[in-house]
Amino acid sequence: MQKKDINEVLKEANSSGITAQRTFEAQDRPRGRKPKNEDEKANQRVCLYLTKDEYAKLESISQQKFLGMSAQSLAKQALLKFISEQSQD
Repeated sequence: MQKKDINEVLKEANSSGITAQRTFEAQDRPRGRKPKNEDEKANQRVCLYLTKDEYAKLESISQQKFLGMSAQSLAKQALLKFISEQSQD
């Protein structure tokens, strides 16, 4: 087997033009995720104030019945479920 010089290999690869073509094709395509519409963005905030006892109960329910879901996630899911049920009526 014959050893080739790295410079010769690179010159050969660049002479075909496919490398340059692929490089410029990639520059034309947008990268990343498509941006969401303003009405699809979830940027509205809701704040709940609970007593320590209420929060402890919420946290224990979330840990026991919802496989370790955080109390914040459980509150969000419950609120979203309530909203969707109300909008169906």
